[in-house]
Amino acid sequence: MGGTRFFFNNDDTFINNEDVDALFQGDLPFRVAQQEQYAAYVQDEWRLRPNFMLNLGMRYEYYSATREEKDRALLLDPAELKLTAAHGGFYHPSKLGVNPRLALTWAPQRLKGNTVLRAGAGIYQGPFAMLDTLLPIENTAPRAFLRAVAIPQTPASILANPATLTQPQALDLGSFRTPQRNMTYSVSVQQALPFQLVGQAGYVGILSRHLTQQGVANVGTGVDSDGAEIRPESEFRAIRYLTNGGTSSYHAMQLGLSRRFVDSLTVSGSYNWSHSIGSSQGAGDQQAAQDPHCLACERADNTFDVRQTVSLNLVYGLPFGKNQRRLANGWIGALAGGWTVAAALNVRTGLPVNVIIDRPDEIYYNASAHKYYRHLDDDPTGAAIAVTNTPGGGEDRIALRPNVVPGVNPYLRDKHSRLWINSAAFATPAAGSFGTLGRNALRGPGFS
Repeated sequence: MGGTRFFFNNDDTFINNEDVDALFQGDLPFRVAQQEQYAAYVQDEWRLRPNFMLNLGMRYEYYSATREEKDRALLLDPAELKLTAAHGGFYHPSKLGVNPRLALTWAPQRLKGNTVLRAGAGIYQGPFAMLDTLLPIENTAPRAFLRAVAIPQTPASILANPATLTQPQALDLGSFRTPQRNMTYSVSVQQALPFQLVGQAGYVGILSRHLTQQGVANVGTGVDSDGAEIRPESEFRAIRYLTNGGTSSYHAMQLGLSRRFVDSLTVSGSYNWSHSIGSSQGAGDQQAAQDPHCLACERADNTFDVRQTVSLNLVYGLPFGKNQRRLANGWIGALAGGWTVAAALNVRTGLPVNVIIDRPDEIYYNASAHKYYRHLDDDPTGAAIAVTNTPGGGEDRIALRPNVVPGVNPYLRDKHSRLWINSAAFATPAAGSFGTLGRNALRGPGFS
Protein backbone atom coordinates (compact mmCIF):
# COMPACT_ATOMS: atom_id res chain seq x y z
CA MET A 1 0.00 0.00 0.00
CA GLY A 2 1.46 3.31 -1.07
CA GLY A 3 0.96 6.93 -0.13
CA THR A 4 2.52 10.38 -0.12
CA ARG A 5 4.85 11.68 2.58
CA PHE A 6 6.17 15.19 3.08
CA PHE A 7 9.41 16.14 4.82
CA PHE A 8 9.84 19.62 6.32
CA ASN A 9 13.39 20.87 6.84
CA ASN A 10 12.55 23.23 9.72
CA ASP A 11 9.73 25.03 11.52
CA ASP A 12 9.52 27.83 8.94
CA THR A 13 8.99 25.45 6.01
CA PHE A 14 6.27 23.69 8.03
CA ILE A 15 4.45 26.93 8.79
CA ASN A 16 4.77 28.34 5.25
CA ASN A 17 4.21 25.05 3.37
CA GLU A 18 7.26 25.64 1.21
CA ASP A 19 10.67 24.11 0.55
CA VAL A 20 9.19 20.70 1.26
CA ASP A 21 10.50 17.31 0.09
CA ALA A 22 7.76 15.01 -1.22
CA LEU A 23 7.93 11.23 -1.60
CA PHE A 24 5.20 9.32 -3.44
CA GLN A 25 4.97 5.54 -3.21
CA GLY A 26 2.40 3.99 -5.56
CA ASP A 27 0.35 0.91 -4.80
CA LEU A 28 1.95 -2.39 -5.78
CA PRO A 29 -0.16 -4.33 -8.28
CA PHE A 30 -0.88 -8.00 -7.62
CA ARG A 31 2.29 -10.03 -7.99
CA VAL A 32 3.27 -13.66 -7.28
CA ALA A 33 6.75 -14.44 -5.95
CA GLN A 34 8.08 -17.98 -6.41
CA GLN A 35 11.01 -19.97 -5.08
CA GLU A 36 11.83 -23.68 -4.82
CA GLN A 37 13.75 -25.31 -1.98
CA TYR A 38 15.21 -28.82 -2.10
CA ALA A 39 16.97 -30.77 0.63
CA ALA A 40 18.32 -34.29 1.10
CA TYR A 41 20.30 -35.77 3.96
CA VAL A 42 21.91 -38.94 5.19
CA GLN A 43 22.71 -39.53 8.84
CA ASP A 44 23.73 -42.47 10.99
CA GLU A 45 24.90 -43.23 14.49
CA TRP A 46 27.49 -45.81 15.53
CA ARG A 47 28.18 -47.13 19.01
CA LEU A 48 31.87 -47.85 18.49
CA ARG A 49 32.23 -48.90 22.13
CA PRO A 50 29.71 -49.20 24.95
CA ASN A 51 30.86 -45.81 26.19
CA PHE A 52 31.60 -44.09 22.86
CA MET A 53 29.10 -42.96 20.20
CA LEU A 54 29.73 -41.31 16.85
CA ASN A 55 27.09 -39.46 14.84
CA LEU A 56 27.83 -38.43 11.24
CA GLY A 57 25.58 -36.67 8.80
CA MET A 58 25.61 -34.89 5.47
CA ARG A 59 22.91 -32.56 4.23
CA TYR A 60 22.52 -31.00 0.80
CA GLU A 61 20.29 -27.95 0.30
CA TYR A 62 19.45 -25.93 -2.78
CA TYR A 63 17.41 -22.73 -2.88
CA SER A 64 16.40 -21.42 -6.26
CA ALA A 65 16.48 -17.70 -6.96
CA THR A 66 13.34 -15.74 -6.17
CA ARG A 67 11.37 -14.83 -9.28
CA GLU A 68 8.06 -13.28 -10.22
CA GLU A 69 5.53 -15.64 -11.78
CA LYS A 70 5.20 -13.66 -15.04
CA ASP A 71 8.51 -11.75 -14.93
CA ARG A 72 6.75 -8.62 -13.69
CA ALA A 73 9.78 -7.24 -11.87
CA LEU A 74 12.54 -4.69 -12.45
CA LEU A 75 16.15 -5.48 -11.57
CA LEU A 76 18.62 -2.83 -10.49
CA ASP A 77 22.26 -3.65 -9.88
CA PRO A 78 23.83 -1.03 -7.54
CA ALA A 79 27.09 -1.23 -9.50
CA GLU A 80 25.53 -0.38 -12.88
CA LEU A 81 22.50 1.70 -11.80
CA LYS A 82 20.42 0.58 -14.77
CA LEU A 83 16.87 -0.75 -14.49
CA THR A 84 16.25 -3.89 -16.53
CA ALA A 85 13.26 -6.21 -16.85
CA ALA A 86 13.58 -9.49 -14.98
CA HIS A 87 13.71 -12.76 -16.89
CA GLY A 88 13.44 -15.72 -14.55
CA GLY A 89 15.34 -15.65 -11.28
CA PHE A 90 16.67 -12.38 -9.92
CA TYR A 91 20.18 -13.82 -9.36
CA HIS A 92 22.23 -16.98 -10.01
CA PRO A 93 21.88 -19.29 -6.99
CA SER A 94 24.70 -21.44 -5.69
CA LYS A 95 24.49 -25.22 -6.07
CA LEU A 96 27.24 -25.96 -3.55
CA GLY A 97 25.01 -26.43 -0.52
CA VAL A 98 26.89 -29.36 1.09
CA ASN A 99 26.63 -29.22 4.89
CA PRO A 100 28.43 -31.89 6.99
CA ARG A 101 27.69 -32.58 10.68
CA LEU A 102 29.66 -34.48 13.33
CA ALA A 103 28.92 -35.34 16.96
CA LEU A 104 30.83 -37.38 19.57
CA THR A 105 29.72 -38.68 22.97
CA TRP A 106 32.15 -40.37 25.38
CA ALA A 107 31.75 -41.56 28.97
CA PRO A 108 35.24 -42.52 30.27
CA GLN A 109 35.24 -45.90 32.03
CA ARG A 110 37.70 -44.70 34.65
CA LEU A 111 35.12 -42.20 35.86
CA LYS A 112 32.49 -44.97 36.30
CA GLY A 113 29.94 -43.35 34.01
CA ASN A 114 29.62 -40.24 36.18
CA THR A 115 31.15 -38.03 33.49
CA VAL A 116 29.97 -37.57 29.92
CA LEU A 117 31.93 -35.61 27.32
CA ARG A 118 30.24 -34.28 24.19
CA ALA A 119 31.55 -32.44 21.13
CA GLY A 120 29.98 -31.50 17.85
CA ALA A 121 30.31 -29.31 14.77
CA GLY A 122 28.31 -28.65 11.66
CA ILE A 123 27.53 -26.28 8.82
CA TYR A 124 24.01 -24.99 8.42
CA GLN A 125 22.60 -22.76 5.73
CA GLY A 126 19.28 -21.17 4.99
CA PRO A 127 17.53 -19.23 2.25
CA PHE A 128 17.47 -15.45 2.13
CA ALA A 129 14.59 -13.82 3.97
CA MET A 130 11.86 -13.67 1.35
CA LEU A 131 11.11 -10.02 2.10
CA ASP A 132 14.74 -9.16 1.28
CA THR A 133 14.52 -10.66 -2.20
CA LEU A 134 11.22 -8.98 -3.16
CA LEU A 135 12.79 -5.60 -3.93
CA PRO A 136 12.72 -6.13 -7.75
CA ILE A 137 8.98 -6.82 -7.50
CA GLU A 138 8.45 -3.72 -5.37
CA ASN A 139 10.20 -1.69 -8.09
CA THR A 140 7.14 -2.12 -10.33
CA ALA A 141 5.26 0.30 -8.08
CA PRO A 142 6.11 3.97 -8.81
CA ARG A 143 8.36 5.58 -6.21
CA ALA A 144 9.09 9.25 -6.91
CA PHE A 145 10.92 11.95 -4.95
CA LEU A 146 10.60 15.69 -5.47
CA ARG A 147 12.80 18.17 -3.64
CA ALA A 148 12.04 21.68 -2.38
CA VAL A 149 8.46 22.17 -3.57
CA ALA A 150 5.44 23.96 -2.13
CA ILE A 151 2.32 22.29 -0.79
CA PRO A 152 -0.19 21.18 -2.01
CA GLN A 153 1.22 18.34 -4.10
CA THR A 154 -0.69 15.37 -5.49
CA PRO A 155 0.65 12.05 -6.82
CA ALA A 156 -0.13 13.23 -10.34
CA SER A 157 1.74 16.54 -9.90
CA ILE A 158 4.76 14.76 -8.37
CA LEU A 159 4.98 12.21 -11.20
CA ALA A 160 4.51 14.89 -13.89
CA ASN A 161 7.19 17.25 -12.57
CA PRO A 162 10.35 17.08 -14.76
CA ALA A 163 12.51 17.49 -11.64
CA THR A 164 11.11 14.34 -10.06
CA LEU A 165 13.66 11.61 -9.23
CA THR A 166 12.79 7.92 -9.15
CA GLN A 167 13.90 5.90 -6.16
CA PRO A 168 14.05 2.17 -6.94
CA GLN A 169 15.62 -0.45 -4.68
CA ALA A 170 18.48 -2.73 -5.66
CA LEU A 171 19.97 -6.15 -4.99
CA ASP A 172 23.70 -6.81 -5.18
CA LEU A 173 23.07 -9.59 -7.69
CA GLY A 174 26.58 -11.02 -7.51
CA SER A 175 26.68 -11.46 -3.75
CA PHE A 176 23.21 -13.00 -3.53
CA ARG A 177 24.55 -16.11 -5.21
CA THR A 178 25.59 -17.66 -1.87
CA PRO A 179 23.00 -18.12 0.92
CA GLN A 180 23.64 -17.44 4.58
CA ARG A 181 25.85 -20.05 6.29
CA ASN A 182 26.45 -20.76 9.94
CA MET A 183 29.36 -22.85 11.20
CA THR A 184 28.56 -24.10 14.69
CA TYR A 185 30.76 -26.00 17.11
CA SER A 186 30.39 -26.96 20.76
CA VAL A 187 32.01 -28.96 23.52
CA SER A 188 30.58 -29.81 26.93
CA VAL A 189 31.14 -31.97 30.00
CA GLN A 190 28.35 -33.32 32.20
CA GLN A 191 29.18 -34.51 35.71
CA ALA A 192 27.21 -36.32 38.41
CA LEU A 193 27.59 -34.49 41.73
CA PRO A 194 26.70 -35.19 45.37
CA PHE A 195 23.12 -34.76 46.59
CA GLN A 196 21.84 -36.17 43.28
CA LEU A 197 22.85 -33.03 41.42
CA VAL A 198 24.07 -32.94 37.81
CA GLY A 199 26.41 -30.18 36.64
CA GLN A 200 27.27 -29.18 33.11
CA ALA A 201 29.82 -26.81 31.58
CA GLY A 202 30.21 -26.10 27.90
CA TYR A 203 31.27 -23.78 25.12
CA VAL A 204 29.23 -22.89 22.02
CA GLY A 205 30.56 -20.99 19.02
CA ILE A 206 28.82 -19.82 15.84
CA LEU A 207 30.48 -18.18 12.84
CA SER A 208 27.98 -16.65 10.42
CA ARG A 209 28.86 -15.61 6.89
CA HIS A 210 27.02 -14.10 3.90
CA LEU A 211 24.65 -12.10 6.09
CA THR A 212 22.36 -9.47 4.63
CA GLN A 213 23.57 -5.87 4.84
CA GLN A 214 21.95 -2.65 3.72
CA GLY A 215 23.96 -0.17 1.69
CA VAL A 216 23.31 3.03 -0.24
CA ALA A 217 24.28 3.54 -3.89
CA ASN A 218 24.21 6.64 -6.07
CA VAL A 219 25.23 8.74 -3.08
CA GLY A 220 25.75 12.45 -3.39
CA THR A 221 29.19 13.72 -4.37
CA GLY A 222 28.42 17.36 -3.60
CA VAL A 223 25.74 20.03 -4.00
CA ASP A 224 25.01 22.59 -6.67
CA SER A 225 24.42 26.30 -6.10
CA ASP A 226 20.79 25.57 -5.14
CA GLY A 227 21.78 22.99 -2.55
CA ALA A 228 20.60 20.02 -4.64
CA GLU A 229 22.66 16.84 -4.41
CA ILE A 230 24.95 15.99 -7.33
CA ARG A 231 24.85 12.25 -8.02
CA PRO A 232 26.53 9.84 -10.47
CA GLU A 233 23.15 8.96 -12.00
CA SER A 234 21.02 12.10 -12.09
CA GLU A 235 17.68 10.36 -12.80
CA PHE A 236 17.76 8.50 -9.50
CA ARG A 237 17.79 9.59 -5.90
CA ALA A 238 19.97 7.67 -3.44
CA ILE A 239 19.29 3.95 -3.88
CA ARG A 240 18.93 1.54 -1.00
CA TYR A 241 20.39 -1.84 -1.84
CA LEU A 242 20.92 -5.18 -0.14
CA THR A 243 24.07 -7.24 -0.25
CA ASN A 244 25.09 -10.32 1.72
CA GLY A 245 28.70 -9.74 2.65
CA GLY A 246 28.07 -9.33 6.37
CA THR A 247 29.72 -11.47 9.03
CA SER A 248 28.97 -12.26 12.64
CA SER A 249 30.28 -14.45 15.45
CA TYR A 250 28.88 -15.76 18.73
CA HIS A 251 30.83 -17.28 21.61
CA ALA A 252 29.32 -18.47 24.86
CA MET A 253 30.31 -20.23 28.06
CA GLN A 254 27.35 -22.13 29.48
CA LEU A 255 27.11 -23.49 33.04
CA GLY A 256 24.22 -25.50 34.41
CA LEU A 257 23.17 -27.27 37.61
CA SER A 258 20.06 -29.43 38.00
CA ARG A 259 18.38 -31.86 40.38
CA ARG A 260 15.48 -33.56 38.66
CA PHE A 261 12.50 -35.50 40.00
CA VAL A 262 13.97 -36.20 43.44
CA ASP A 263 11.35 -36.17 46.22
CA SER A 264 8.93 -34.49 43.78
CA LEU A 265 11.36 -31.60 43.44
CA THR A 266 13.00 -30.37 40.24
CA VAL A 267 15.54 -27.56 40.51
CA SER A 268 17.66 -26.17 37.71
CA GLY A 269 19.88 -23.18 37.23
CA SER A 270 21.99 -21.89 34.37
CA TYR A 271 24.50 -19.15 33.68
CA ASN A 272 25.39 -17.92 30.21
CA TRP A 273 28.33 -15.62 29.46
CA SER A 274 28.38 -14.73 25.78
CA HIS A 275 29.27 -12.18 23.13
CA SER A 276 27.65 -11.61 19.73
CA ILE A 277 29.59 -9.27 17.44
CA GLY A 278 29.45 -8.60 13.72
CA SER A 279 28.92 -6.19 10.85
CA SER A 280 25.37 -7.49 10.33
CA GLN A 281 22.65 -9.23 12.28
CA GLY A 282 21.48 -11.54 9.52
CA ALA A 283 18.36 -11.88 7.40
CA GLY A 284 16.03 -8.93 7.58
CA ASP A 285 18.64 -6.53 9.00
CA GLN A 286 17.43 -3.07 8.00
CA GLN A 287 20.08 -1.03 9.82
CA ALA A 288 22.10 0.85 7.22
CA ALA A 289 25.79 1.62 7.59
CA GLN A 290 26.84 5.12 8.61
CA ASP A 291 29.47 5.14 5.86
CA PRO A 292 27.93 3.73 2.65
CA HIS A 293 31.43 3.04 1.31
CA CYS A 294 32.52 0.91 4.29
CA LEU A 295 29.96 -1.67 5.36
CA ALA A 296 32.65 -3.59 7.29
CA CYS A 297 33.17 -0.52 9.50
CA GLU A 298 29.85 -1.33 11.18
CA ARG A 299 31.40 -4.25 13.06
CA ALA A 300 30.21 -3.95 16.65
CA ASP A 301 28.07 -5.67 19.27
CA ASN A 302 24.86 -6.94 17.70
CA THR A 303 21.55 -5.56 18.89
CA PHE A 304 20.59 -8.85 20.57
CA ASP A 305 23.96 -9.24 22.36
CA VAL A 306 23.27 -10.16 25.99
CA ARG A 307 26.55 -10.63 27.86
CA GLN A 308 25.33 -12.41 30.99
CA THR A 309 22.15 -14.31 31.78
CA VAL A 310 21.11 -16.20 34.92
CA SER A 311 18.05 -18.45 35.04
CA LEU A 312 16.69 -20.35 38.04
CA ASN A 313 13.69 -22.70 37.93
CA LEU A 314 11.92 -24.75 40.61
CA VAL A 315 9.00 -27.18 40.37
CA TYR A 316 7.70 -28.93 43.48
CA GLY A 317 4.90 -31.48 43.61
CA LEU A 318 2.99 -30.94 46.88
CA PRO A 319 2.97 -34.09 49.06
CA PHE A 320 -0.81 -34.32 49.36
CA GLY A 321 -3.34 -36.78 47.97
CA LYS A 322 -3.33 -40.38 46.84
CA ASN A 323 0.00 -42.22 47.19
CA GLN A 324 1.51 -39.20 48.95
CA ARG A 325 2.82 -38.77 52.49
CA ARG A 326 -0.07 -36.65 53.70
CA LEU A 327 -3.82 -36.59 53.20
CA ALA A 328 -3.66 -39.79 51.20
CA ASN A 329 -7.36 -40.59 51.80
CA GLY A 330 -10.63 -38.77 51.96
CA TRP A 331 -12.21 -35.98 50.03
CA ILE A 332 -9.74 -33.38 51.33
CA GLY A 333 -6.88 -35.42 49.92
CA ALA A 334 -8.72 -35.75 46.61
CA LEU A 335 -8.96 -31.94 46.36
CA ALA A 336 -5.42 -31.28 47.56
CA GLY A 337 -3.70 -33.95 45.44
CA GLY A 338 -1.97 -33.40 42.13
CA TRP A 339 -0.93 -29.78 42.75
CA THR A 340 2.52 -28.39 41.96
CA VAL A 341 4.24 -25.13 42.84
CA ALA A 342 6.57 -23.50 40.30
CA ALA A 343 8.90 -20.53 40.48
CA ALA A 344 11.26 -18.92 37.98
CA LEU A 345 13.84 -16.14 38.09
CA ASN A 346 15.58 -14.62 35.07
CA VAL A 347 18.24 -11.93 35.26
CA ARG A 348 20.25 -10.49 32.38
CA THR A 349 22.51 -7.58 31.57
CA GLY A 350 21.36 -4.75 29.31
CA LEU A 351 21.03 -4.78 25.53
CA PRO A 352 23.12 -2.51 23.27
CA VAL A 353 21.79 0.96 22.50
CA ASN A 354 22.50 2.62 19.16
CA VAL A 355 22.67 6.42 19.57
CA ILE A 356 21.88 8.28 16.35
CA ILE A 357 21.66 11.91 15.26
CA ASP A 358 19.49 13.72 12.74
CA ARG A 359 20.72 16.71 10.78
CA PRO A 360 20.05 18.31 7.36
CA ASP A 361 21.76 16.92 4.29
CA GLU A 362 23.34 20.25 3.44
CA ILE A 363 24.15 23.51 5.23
CA TYR A 364 25.66 26.81 4.14
CA TYR A 365 29.30 27.82 4.56
CA ASN A 366 30.83 31.28 4.48
CA ALA A 367 34.48 30.73 3.54
CA SER A 368 35.65 34.24 4.44
CA ALA A 369 34.05 34.11 7.91
CA HIS A 370 34.77 30.39 8.38
CA LYS A 371 31.22 29.87 9.66
CA TYR A 372 28.44 27.39 8.93
CA TYR A 373 24.76 28.36 8.84
CA ARG A 374 21.67 26.16 8.99
CA HIS A 375 19.84 28.45 6.53
CA LEU A 376 21.15 30.84 3.90
CA ASP A 377 19.16 33.67 5.49
CA ASP A 378 21.15 33.21 8.70
CA ASP A 379 24.27 34.59 6.98
CA PRO A 380 24.12 38.41 7.25
CA THR A 381 26.44 38.80 4.25
CA GLY A 382 24.50 36.39 2.01
CA ALA A 383 27.80 35.04 0.71
CA ALA A 384 27.46 31.51 2.11
CA ILE A 385 27.17 28.64 -0.34
CA ALA A 386 25.56 25.22 0.10
CA VAL A 387 27.88 22.37 1.10
CA THR A 388 27.29 18.71 1.82
CA ASN A 389 26.74 18.33 5.54
CA THR A 390 27.19 14.56 5.67
CA PRO A 391 29.41 12.32 3.51
CA GLY A 392 27.17 10.54 1.06
CA GLY A 393 24.46 13.15 1.41
CA GLY A 394 23.04 11.79 4.65
CA GLU A 395 20.77 9.43 2.76
CA ASP A 396 20.21 7.12 5.73
CA ARG A 397 19.74 9.51 8.59
CA ILE A 398 18.79 6.71 10.97
CA ALA A 399 22.42 5.51 10.70
CA LEU A 400 24.20 8.78 11.45
CA ARG A 401 25.92 8.86 14.83
CA PRO A 402 27.25 11.74 16.97
CA ASN A 403 30.72 12.56 18.22
CA VAL A 404 31.77 11.52 21.71
CA VAL A 405 32.45 14.36 24.17
CA PRO A 406 35.60 13.34 26.10
CA GLY A 407 35.31 13.11 29.87
CA VAL A 408 31.49 13.16 30.02
CA ASN A 409 29.68 10.10 31.36
CA PRO A 410 27.19 8.95 28.70
CA TYR A 411 24.90 7.49 31.38
CA LEU A 412 22.70 9.35 33.82
CA ARG A 413 22.96 8.06 37.39
CA ASP A 414 19.93 9.86 38.84
CA LYS A 415 17.75 7.14 40.35
CA HIS A 416 14.74 9.46 40.40
CA SER A 417 14.83 9.97 36.62
CA ARG A 418 13.64 7.52 33.98
CA LEU A 419 16.20 8.90 31.55
CA TRP A 420 19.19 6.64 30.90
CA ILE A 421 21.34 8.38 28.27
CA ASN A 422 23.13 11.67 28.93
CA SER A 423 22.72 13.83 25.82
CA ALA A 424 25.52 16.13 27.02
CA ALA A 425 28.00 13.32 26.28
CA PHE A 426 27.49 13.74 22.52
CA ALA A 427 28.05 16.49 19.97
CA THR A 428 27.10 17.11 16.35
CA PRO A 429 29.96 16.16 13.96
CA ALA A 430 31.52 18.86 11.83
CA ALA A 431 30.08 19.33 8.34
CA GLY A 432 31.26 16.66 5.93
CA SER A 433 32.35 14.19 8.62
CA PHE A 434 31.01 11.10 10.33
CA GLY A 435 30.45 10.78 14.06
CA THR A 436 33.07 9.07 16.20
CA LEU A 437 30.59 6.99 18.25
CA GLY A 438 30.45 3.37 17.17
CA ARG A 439 27.35 1.34 16.35
CA ASN A 440 25.56 -0.03 19.43
CA ALA A 441 28.26 1.55 21.62
CA LEU A 442 26.13 2.01 24.73
CA ARG A 443 24.20 -0.41 26.94
CA GLY A 444 20.67 -0.23 28.26
CA PRO A 445 19.66 -1.17 31.80
CA GLY A 446 19.62 -4.77 32.95
CA PHE A 447 16.44 -6.79 33.27
CA SER A 448 15.18 -9.13 35.96
